[in-house]
Amino acid sequence: MPENFQKIIKNILRDIQVELTDEFDQNFERQAFFSEPWQRRKSPIRDKGRAILTDTGQLRRSIKSKTTENSVIFYTDLPYAEIHNEGAKSSSHNV
Repeated sequence: MPENFQKIIKNILRDIQVELTDEFDQNFERQAFFSEPWQRRKSPIRDKGRAILTDTGQLRRSIKSKTTENSVIFYTDLPYAEIHNEGAKSSSHNV
């Protein structure tokens, strides 16, 4: 691949990374994944007036991103993030 082409791709990926980082952060404001609203809380002990997926703000702040040669990857190292994203696989998860 020509060097100039690689530089263009790298710049495009950085632009995408910046824009999507902002959009993912705004998801917490919208309480939705872009235009798809998050499901309301089912827990009777959680404050019904509070924002979904926001308690301490740790999950929101934990979302990081990195670029590779041909992609942008978003990730978090918080173990409970997967449960929020994918749902609990068994009744043993009480989040």
